[in-house]
Order: sequence, then structure tokens, then C-alpha cells
Amino acid sequence: MSRRTWITVTLAAVLAAVLGASLSFTGFSLAGTGPRTSALAWFASFESSLVTGALRAPDPHAAPPLPVFEAAELTPVWRSATELRGQSGSSFPDFSLTDQNGRLLARGDLQGRVVVAHFFFTHCSNICPTLISAMGRVRDAYAGHAGVMLLSHSVTPDYDTPVMLKAYAQANKIDGQQWRLLTGSNEEISRVAHGGYFVPRSAVSAQGVIHTELFVLLDEQQRVRGVYNGTLRPEMEQLIGDVKTLLAAHSAR
Repeated sequence: MSRRTWITVTLAAVLAAVLGASLSFTGFSLAGTGPRTSALAWFASFESSLVTGALRAPDPHAAPPLPVFEAAELTPVWRSATELRGQSGSSFPDFSLTDQNGRLLARGDLQGRVVVAHFFFTHCSNICPTLISAMGRVRDAYAGHAGVMLLSHSVTPDYDTPVMLKAYAQANKIDGQQWRLLTGSNEEISRVAHGGYFVPRSAVSAQGVIHTELFVLLDEQQRVRGVYNGTLRPEMEQLIGDVKTLLAAHSAR
């Protein structure tokens, strides 16, 4: 029995005892008739519904604990597990990007995996080290987990060639298997950022460079399930917990 269930059952029992004592003290029989007995009968029914409700198995049609973000406005939508299973996938765009080892990554490589993504550039000295450190905590929490992929997208791809990314990866102890640093054309990066991860267009500077502290969580069908501020430790702890939630939901299907 969970702690929440125990508290619910205990509270119901205490309330029943208090009401019973009150009726006895005023001279009414629990087996009698009248408004007080009707109240007790109602409470007994209420108590039973509390207990059975607390112990009832989860409804497979109930909304999952994590919302879905289906548009750039990032308005959360709660859909039931049945609705999510019935969807063919998301509108995440097709793409082809190159990682620090010169390997291509396409949308199909994300299928069936929980993805944590963010944006950076190697010669950034202010916010980017904080973001890389935050991704490192996600990596440490799920090190070697085949169902979790970590993606850091360069927002200055003309400068951040695979050679530059490899040197950066080595300097920051980033493996090229689970955690991949990605580069490509500016058009491809922009299309993935805005059309897939729903990065706001307001995050683009006058020079056309994306500046954002956002981390984005995708489920196994590339649907956006969470957006987090990578500079805030509590939000990153929430992300780490939400990854676990998605993994559990996927394994339960």
C-alpha cells in the first residue's frame, strides 16, 4: 500500500470513528432511522468510495502525467495513453545532421528513444558551459541507457565543423554514442529548432543565431513532452525525473 493510500484509508477510518462516537453520545442507535443514521449511511458509502478509489488500478484511458506540446505556442495538452498510442507520430521534420565523429543522424535514428536536446556553440563562453554541465547531469543519470539519446545542436554550424565538435567533445569528456554534438547547414538547424523542438523565433539574434537556454524532451515518437530552463537546477532535476516517466510509460506498452 502506498503512503497516499494509507493516509486516505486512515483518514476515512478516523472520520468514521468520530461520527460514530458523536451519534452514540447523543443517544441515537446506529441501527435506527432518521437523519443522523442517513448521514452515517452516506458517510459509510463515501468512506467505501475513498478506500476503493485509493486502491483502484490506474485507468488505462486516463491522461498521462506528462503533457504534449503540439505547436510553437508551447501550450500543454494532456492526452490519454489510448490517444497517444493511436497517433501515428509527430510533425517533427526530417533532417540529416552530422555528429562529432562524422556520422550522420536522421529523424529515424530517434525512433523508439527518449531524446533530450538543446542548443549551443563551441566558442560560447557565457551560458553554454552551464548548459553543457546541465546535460552532463542528465548523462550521469542515464549513462549507457540505450533508450536515452542526448543531442547538443550547434547554432554556428559554419564554425563548428565535425573536427571542432570532436575537439570540444574530448575537452568536455563527451562520448560519441549516447551524447552527440551535431552540426549541419544553417537552414537544417533552423528547421529542426523551430519546426521540431518549437524553439521560439524570438530566440534568434539579429545576426541570425539562436540563443536559448531551453532543453527539450522528446518521447519515442518525437513528440515534445517537456521544455526546461537549462540554467536552473530544479528544472533539470524535473527533466531527469520526466525522462524516467517516459521510459516507464514506454516499457509498459
